[in-house]
Amino acid sequence: QFLSETSRAASQFRIRDTRRDQPTAHLTLDRSELRTMLACPIQINGEPLGLILAFGKKTGAGFTEREGFLMNLLAMHSATALERCLLDQEVRSMLRTTQLLNDLSLRITEADNLNTAAQAIARTAFRIFQAETCGLVLYSEDNRIEASVHFPLNAASFDHPLEIIQEVMRTRQIAYQVIDPQYSLIAIPIQTQRRCYGALWLSMTNDNSSSHRPVDEIRILINQSSV
Repeated sequence: QFLSETSRAASQFRIRDTRRDQPTAHLTLDRSELRTMLACPIQINGEPLGLILAFGKKTGAGFTEREGFLMNLLAMHSATALERCLLDQEVRSMLRTTQLLNDLSLRITEADNLNTAAQAIARTAFRIFQAETCGLVLYSEDNRIEASVHFPLNAASFDHPLEIIQEVMRTRQIAYQVIDPQYSLIAIPIQTQRRCYGALWLSMTNDNSSSHRPVDEIRILINQSSV
């Protein structure tokens, strides 16, 4: 709790004796000479990324304003470096997604039957969105299942979530459904202006589905697959 609250602080702060300061009195330190503390949050646009802590000023009664200023500079440089790393990760992820979608186009073009194409679509979705499980069902105009696939292939057993599949085919809208505290379902209709052909579904951890619902990436994949 102390680390979480400190990382959200508006600025760095200094404590002369952690044993006598209410926010830090509960901390257990290895040695008594570590009682002085300098803390500085690392933030980007007000969002906490981390925290720099210094304990035990060797000379003097506590950390000075100059040292606090230097700590702020260090935190600013750290934030810039971390932001660059995060942007690099995002760019690499976008390039990977683009490559997978390009590969999907080739696989669909070269597919000699509908089930092979469906496998290519589901496999690509499974890899891009790092889903726990993934499936695809395609129907004929008279409501017969024409293709049915799932990933991972080594799953002991699986059942397509037909209720949410039928919902998205009826509404032609992406749907989300919480399965339990750990997992959620995302289902996406595969459609053109002519008709709805079926649905792709993904089971994802709630961390992924709540913090980032990759709607844009899903729409690109589905539009490409539908055409």
